[in-house]
Amino acid sequence: MKPRIQRFSSSKEYFFVEGCYINELANSAQDPAVSIARARIERNVTTHWHQLSATTERYVILEG
Repeated sequence: MKPRIQRFSSSKEYFFVEGCYINELANSAQDPAVSIARARIERNVTTHWHQLSATTERYVILEG
């Protein structure tokens, strides 16, 4: 994959059915091994449980 700089754009955020807002930072067919997204959850909200196959999720908690 060709290196590139991708800037964060808050306008690309969308509401996801699990109860959070998602902004996909890296998720393309050119690099299927990588998916990076920012998830934002409103105060006092709990998201729905989910399960993934063959994917490892890692979380970075920015605040809260």
